[in-house]
Amino acid sequence: MLAGKYAGTVAAQAFSKGKFNPAALKKYQKLWARYHGKQQQRSYVLKEMLLNYKDSVLNNIALALSKEDPEKLNYLRVFIRTFSKHPLLMLKAFQLFR
Repeated sequence: MLAGKYAGTVAAQAFSKGKFNPAALKKYQKLWARYHGKQQQRSYVLKEMLLNYKDSVLNNIALALSKEDPEKLNYLRVFIRTFSKHPLLMLKAFQLFR
């Protein structure tokens, strides 16, 4: 929803003077990166790391997460809860937060 809001705002600004200004659309990427880029990058790196693990590891992660209160979940809590049995994976995950 936020991406749509940013896109609508930027598109409206691109047409604001009665003529389309394609260069004004670049502001969308800057807005998204400023407010969500770091989180998006962490999610991507985490996904890429997890693609290398067997289904049994992923099943254990899903089981561990199913026991957590969704309202209290954040990236750090997810990493601690799910990767504590996988020290190398936990080290990689913590590097995302430095």
